[in-house]
Amino acid sequence: AVHRLDPKLSKEEDGFKCAVVLMTAALATGPNIVKVSKFCGYPRTLVRRFATNLRASRIWGHKYVRPSDWSDKKAGGVAFWLDVAVGLGFVERTD
Repeated sequence: AVHRLDPKLSKEEDGFKCAVVLMTAALATGPNIVKVSKFCGYPRTLVRRFATNLRASRIWGHKYVRPSDWSDKKAGGVAFWLDVAVGLGFVERTD
């Protein structure tokens, strides 16, 4: 799914990994670091780094994942990548 959004993004890049973690938490496992780590095959330390940033911006809670509206036809792609930027620690959501 991430490659459909950005075919040039390498699977080795943190941006790709953060996108996978965010999608996994939002659509499959919830915000449980252990479950996300197992599902994605990424180290817990990496998932925890993304989760810390996402929690600081209230995209992840202890029992919820509340991403921006990714389904919006006009702005959904931008909203998704902004949430990824939050996970990477590049920006902070303040709403």
